[in-house]
Amino acid sequence: MTHFVVTANRLNDGEVLYRTASEGWSLWIKDSILAETKTQAEEWLERAEAKSEALKIVGPYVMKVQYRDEKIIPLGQREVIRAKGPTVHPQFQKTIPDGSHV
Repeated sequence: MTHFVVTANRLNDGEVLYRTASEGWSLWIKDSILAETKTQAEEWLERAEAKSEALKIVGPYVMKVQYRDEKIIPLGQREVIRAKGPTVHPQFQKTIPDGSHV
């Protein structure tokens, strides 16, 4: 089943961020709040856009994901790259605080 999350970039360093249930932002897609409908995600997006200047985020948008085996899996090559980090060398991949990779 397809779900949706809201994502954006942090203004000062371009880091990819994901909207959380507390209406904050996380570096980790695993912390995203999942919307079951695109309409619900678009409502979250509107609230994020309204606060974007104060929160120093840019380019928020809704992205498609799947939720399988208790993991949020981005759909589409662009979103996979955004979630994992640069593709130039494995040492630059994002590492979750528990030591595993995204």
